[in-house]
Amino acid sequence: LYRLCGSATKKRILREAFERNARSVDLSPDNVPDINVITGVLKDYLRELPEPLFTKCLYQMLVDALSVCMQDDVPGNARLVFSILDCLPKVNR
Repeated sequence: LYRLCGSATKKRILREAFERNARSVDLSPDNVPDINVITGVLKDYLRELPEPLFTKCLYQMLVDALSVCMQDDVPGNARLVFSILDCLPKVNR
C-alpha cells in the first residue's frame, strides 16, 4: 500500500460513506482523484481489525514456506502459498 495517507478530511468522508453503504461507494478517479485517500482508508481498516487478516499461525507458516521456496519452481511455490491461503478463515479470504 502507498506510504502517503491522503487528506484526513477526505479519508473521514470516504470512511463515513463506506460505513453508510459500502456497496454504493464510487471509487472512480472522478469521485476520489487521490489514490492515497483510498489506500489510507484501507490501511486504517486493516489496522483496526480485531484480529489480523493473516492469523499469527498462518503468518508464521507463510514466512516458513517462503524461506524454503525454490527459485526455479514457480508453480510449486504458488501451490504451496495457495495451500496456506486456503487455510485462512473463510471471512478473511
